[in-house]
Amino acid sequence: MTTDYTAHADLDHEDTDAAAALDMEAAAAAELDAAAEAGHRAATWLRALPGSADGWVGDLADAVEEAMSSLDPDDRDDVAAWGLGGVAEGLRERLDVTYTLAGADWLTAQQKAAVLAVTGCVLAIPKTLANDPQTTLDHDLAVLCDVLDAATRLDQCR
Repeated sequence: MTTDYTAHADLDHEDTDAAAALDMEAAAAAELDAAAEAGHRAATWLRALPGSADGWVGDLADAVEEAMSSLDPDDRDDVAAWGLGGVAEGLRERLDVTYTLAGADWLTAQQKAAVLAVTGCVLAIPKTLANDPQTTLDHDLAVLCDVLDAATRLDQCR
């Protein structure tokens, strides 16, 4: 009677691969959850700005929170792997403050710089995620979320 050790080794290898895949999925989910939390913090900061209750700043806060909670590393349908990263085009348009920020006379220059930094970061994250999901989830997303958090403190700098 002979024992087929190869079949047993293949099963062990498959179990290890399955466990590693589950670990990677859990890590990715944790990173995406952390990004959603960073988006919530940024949105809370935006909502605390003057004029946010009834104007475009309030809508911008909603867009930031929605974008950061809808990140999807599998949304890579565009040419050359540049997908939307889970953030729909209409939502990205709501994040573009190019034409509205200059007229926000109630905001200080520091607050305007912080708003630009927040929106620039939130617009960059899904593009980065769509372009290289693994690197973004392993490293870049946490760094960009740190940048997003720092952007909300720019108006405190003097």
